[in-house]
Amino acid sequence: MFRRIKDIFGQGKAQEPATYGTNEIPAILESREQEVTHILLEKTQKQRNTIRDLRGALKDLVLDLASKEREEAYHPKLETIAKNTLPLFERAMLSSLTKDLPEDPEEFYHAATESLKGCVKGLSGQGRYLRGVFPEEMKEIREMVDQMGREMNAMTPFIAEARNKRTIISGVRADLSRLNSAETEKKRGSEEISQIKGEIDREERERDQIRESITSMKDMVDTGSLRGMREEVAVLNKDFLGEERALHADFAVISHVFRKGEKVLGRTRGTASAKDLEDLVDTLSGSGIPAEDQFMPGLIRSLPLIESMIESGDITLKNKEEKELFSKETDIVARVREGYAGREAAYHRFRAKERAYLETPLLADLSSALKEEERKAGHVEVMKSRLSGLTEKNAALEDEIPELIGKVRSGVEALLGHGVLITRPEVS
Repeated sequence: MFRRIKDIFGQGKAQEPATYGTNEIPAILESREQEVTHILLEKTQKQRNTIRDLRGALKDLVLDLASKEREEAYHPKLETIAKNTLPLFERAMLSSLTKDLPEDPEEFYHAATESLKGCVKGLSGQGRYLRGVFPEEMKEIREMVDQMGREMNAMTPFIAEARNKRTIISGVRADLSRLNSAETEKKRGSEEISQIKGEIDREERERDQIRESITSMKDMVDTGSLRGMREEVAVLNKDFLGEERALHADFAVISHVFRKGEKVLGRTRGTASAKDLEDLVDTLSGSGIPAEDQFMPGLIRSLPLIESMIESGDITLKNKEEKELFSKETDIVARVREGYAGREAAYHRFRAKERAYLETPLLADLSSALKEEERKAGHVEVMKSRLSGLTEKNAALEDEIPELIGKVRSGVEALLGHGVLITRPEVS
């Protein structure tokens, strides 16, 4: 480290690129910052001392104006100007000259700049009215203020150079901090990527094993007693659907004939008299089968009216289904009730056999395996999505890290004045 600190304060000769680890850069920046401060103190010492002396002398000159005014006789008009303006000028100038100036060169420069601005403002304000009263004294004050300005101008390049160096130092610190963070993020990302890949492999192996078990269980379901049970379930389901279709067919015929009756009553007796028929037809208009207690009372109540309208010829039965259902030999109410009963019985037979089939141990295991296979497949997709995001982020860090190293290297080279190489210790 002593050699490298010596490099920092070297004579500026052309050197071979020096190698520094990123963990060494903070000490280099600290040393360079201390050097910038030390050099700035040395290079501005003369100007700061001169400015302090000038401010002291200016303060004495301003305070001395009042006594000079009392000692000499002036034209009455000039005496009035001196009497009214001098206190204002004195107050403005002393306000800018009595504040202490800090020791730090940059803080000194800022405070001295404000002090100089105040003096210039005082001279261009109340001071211009005093030139005729105190021509020599105001000329001397003006020259001192100008000299302060020249001393400030002499400081400016050193202040600018120091600020530029500090800006570079600050930038290198920020880039180095981001570099360290990026390297840590990349290491953690790589570890998580490796972990997730292992978890995906494990989950996929387990999922494949479950799929093999599912295939084996499905083969067993397709043979032996379970196959017969499944076929029985299919037959009973077919019977149930047949009962339901038959009931639907009767409802379609009833709905069509009752709709005719509704139209006849609407024409002959008014829409109010057709309300019961309209409600009954609306009950049948849905896609499903209405509940028996919802449909049967309306059918029993309205059927005699429909039958009388058929006998009188107000309703004409046109197709075979209408003529068969509404014939005198058919008890429609009994037929519909039998349809409901047959559908209900067929449904219960089907559901009982289906439950027995589904509750067999093999099918229970198959159902459980299918759910587990689905769960694992979903988990694998989630992990793959996470893996994709981490891989994309690490790829971006792979691009960012060399750029940050380049920025740190350039900044250090600008500070040291010779080429450098940056090495990266293993991130812990």
